[in-house]
Amino acid sequence: MRPSLATLLTAPVVLAGLAVAAPAAAETWFTLAIEGDARARVEADCRLATAAGERTVRLAGAPPLTRRFEGTGLGCTLVQTAAGGRLAVTVESGSGNVTRLATAGAGSRSTLRVE
Repeated sequence: MRPSLATLLTAPVVLAGLAVAAPAAAETWFTLAIEGDARARVEADCRLATAAGERTVRLAGAPPLTRRFEGTGLGCTLVQTAAGGRLAVTVESGSGNVTRLATAGAGSRSTLRVE
């Protein structure tokens, strides 16, 4: 018995609909470490993506600062709010990604994202 024309025409649509659904990204850990001269104060606005949604985390203070997060992605904008030397920022993830940046001078702004 041969499949009907309607079955042949709708099968690719059904299969295409199944192919669009992507598996949810697995959560991992992220560590944000800010080192530098304690006079070089810093503010950071971070967006943490998780399986449950996205949330904003704000940090402020003097180095050293270290925070650990659980999620699927981390993006941060850092601003050096006081003159006083250089800041060195490292973000590591459980998937093996390592991102490093350095900045100096009051008002300097840096943005990074790791997934």
